[in-house]
Amino acid sequence: MTDIPHMSWPLRLTPSGRLVTVEQDTIEHVRQSVRVLLATPVGARPLAPDIGVPDPTFTTGIDGQQLAADLERMDD
Repeated sequence: MTDIPHMSWPLRLTPSGRLVTVEQDTIEHVRQSVRVLLATPVGARPLAPDIGVPDPTFTTGIDGQQLAADLERMDD
C-alpha cells in the first residue's frame, strides 16, 4: 500500500509551484494535526461535524485527554 502524502498546513508551495506535503506519522504531521484540530471549532466542518474542539473561551482550557482521543480518531 502506498502512503498518500498529506498537504502541509498552512498550504505553501515549493519554488517549482508544487504543494508542500508532509509524510504521515512524522513529528511534523502530528504537529500539523494538532494545530488543525485546535483551530477548528466543533461543527465547522459539515462533512466531519465532530472534528474540532469546543470553544475554550469561557472554560479553563482544552481537555488534553479529549484532544488525544480526537487525534487518534483522525488517524483512522
